Amino acid sequence: MKLFGNSKKKTSSAKSASVKEKSSKPASKKAAESGSKGGLIGMLAKRRIEKAKAAIDNEDYRLRTPEERKRIEEEIERYQRRKVTGRLVAVIIIVLLAVAAIVFYKNTVVPPSVAPTPTPSGTVAPSPEATPGTEVENTPEPTPVVENVRQDGMYTFLLVGNDQGYGNTDTLIVGRLDTKNHKLNLISIPRDTMVNVEWPVKKVNTIQAFSDNGIEGLIDGISDLLGFRVDSYISVNLKGFKALVQAIGGVYFDVPQDMKYVDPTQNLVIDISEGYQLLTPEQAEGVVRFRSGYVAGDIKRIEVQQAFLMALAKQCLSMNNLASSIDDYAEIFKTYVTTDLTIGNIVWYGQEILKLSPSDITFATLPENYNDSVRGLSYCTIYLDRWVSMINSSLNPYVAPIKAENLNVLTRDENGNLYATSGAIAGGYESFYDNTRPVTPAEKEEDEPQQSGGETSEPTPETTPEPTPEVTAEPSPEPSEEPKPSESPEPSEEPEPSEEPEPSEEPEPGEEPEEESGGLGGGSPTDLW
Repeated sequence: MKLFGNSKKKTSSAKSASVKEKSSKPASKKAAESGSKGGLIGMLAKRRIEKAKAAIDNEDYRLRTPEERKRIEEEIERYQRRKVTGRLVAVIIIVLLAVAAIVFYKNTVVPPSVAPTPTPSGTVAPSPEATPGTEVENTPEPTPVVENVRQDGMYTFLLVGNDQGYGNTDTLIVGRLDTKNHKLNLISIPRDTMVNVEWPVKKVNTIQAFSDNGIEGLIDGISDLLGFRVDSYISVNLKGFKALVQAIGGVYFDVPQDMKYVDPTQNLVIDISEGYQLLTPEQAEGVVRFRSGYVAGDIKRIEVQQAFLMALAKQCLSMNNLASSIDDYAEIFKTYVTTDLTIGNIVWYGQEILKLSPSDITFATLPENYNDSVRGLSYCTIYLDRWVSMINSSLNPYVAPIKAENLNVLTRDENGNLYATSGAIAGGYESFYDNTRPVTPAEKEEDEPQQSGGETSEPTPETTPEPTPEVTAEPSPEPSEEPKPSESPEPSEEPEPSEEPEPSEEPEPGEEPEEESGGLGGGSPTDLW
C-alpha cells in the first residue's frame, strides 16, 4: 500500500507478519499520544486512528523516518477528526429536522375546529298552522335554552353530493365521528325532506340553490333540522365520484337487481345486471343514480347508495389501494372536492377512520313519511319524535339532549295538520308550490335555479299571496305513531291533487312514480316540479 511516498515490497508473508507483531505496540503508543486530546471527538478519532494505522503496510511504516511517521499520524488524526465531526453534525441536523417535523405535524395534523355553541336566544313552542283565513296572533316568548357543553372526542360533518350543474344537492349525509369509542354514524337525508323555507318548493335539496349563501345557506338549513351546526362540510360532484372509482380500479359490489334505464336528454344509459361484480366508474354512477325501477323509489336508492359507499370505503382504505392510489386520492380531492377542512384536518380524519372496522360504521335514514304531499307535490315529512331520538343517539355532539323545540322543522301533528316547531310556516301555507294547476313557462323559468354555480335568489312567483298571520294555539302533541294521510285535513278551498292524490290508507313506500334524476342521488331540474 502506498501512503505519502514510495514503499518497498514485502519480501515474504512471514517476514511481514513478524514485523507487524513487533511494530504494533509502538504504533499504538503513538496513536494514544496523538489522540490524547479529550472529548467525544478525540476518543472516537483515537479509535479510528488505531484502525487506520493497523491497515498500513507495517514494514513500509517501520522503514519511514520518525518525522515521516509523525506527519502521517497527524494527517490521519486530522482526517479522522473531520470525519467524526461531520458525522456528528449530520446526526444533529437529522435530529433537528425530525423535531421540526414532529412539531409541524402536531401543529397541522389536528382535528377540525368544532362549531361554536350558539348563544342562548330562546325558541318558540310549536303551534299548528291554521288553514288559510284563520285569525291569529303572535306566540309568547319561550324560556331561553341553557348553553350546552360538547362531548369530548365528538366531531360532526356534512357530506354533500352535488348534481350536474343545476345547483341542487343530490346526496346529503350527516355524520358524527366518535374518536373515544371509535364509532362513525352516518344518516342520509332524503332529497324530498320538507324544510321550513320561504320559496315555494320546500325540499331540502333546493336549499343550496335557492338560498343567498350557497353552501353556508345549506349548512344553516341542515342546522334547522339537527338543532345544532355541523363542524365541517365536504362537497363533491359526480365527476369526483367517478374519478375515485377509477383510481382504485373499480368497485366490487353486489347489485341488488337488474338496472335498466335510458335517458337521452342526460346522455344516461344504465344497463347493469343483478349480482356481485366489479363495477366500472360508469356502472358505479348508474348504481347510485338508479331509482325508477325500485318499488320504494328514492328510499330504496338511499339504501343501495349506503351499501355502495360502505363497499367503496372498504376498498379505498385497503392497504393495497392506500399504497398505490394515495397520490390519486390527493389529486381527486384537490380537483373535485370543496371543503372547509385544512390538509392537516383531512390527514387527521384519515388517521381516525383507519382505526375503524366495518362494524364500527353505521348507516341510517331520517325517519319520515316518504309518501306525503302538499298541494299535489310530493314531500317527505319528518316523524318528529323518532327523529329527535335518532339525533340524540347518533348525531348529537353535546352533553345535553336536543329537544323538538330546538329544531325548525315542518311536520304534521297527530291530526295531520302541518305545523312548524319554530312557530310559523315560512311564507305561510299558501307559499307552497301548487302542483295541481298548470305551470306557465315563464313561472317555471323564474323559479328554477340558474346553472352558473347553484346560488340564486329566492323565487317569488306572482301567484304567491301574502302569508297569513300566525295562530295562537296550544302546542300539538307529537304523533305517537306515523300519521295516516287520510287523517290530514287539507284547506277546504284546496282542490284535490291531480297528480299525487293522498291515499286513504298509509301507503307503501315508493308508489309515487318519479322521473330519473340528473346527478349523484337525484336532482334534475324537473325534480323541482
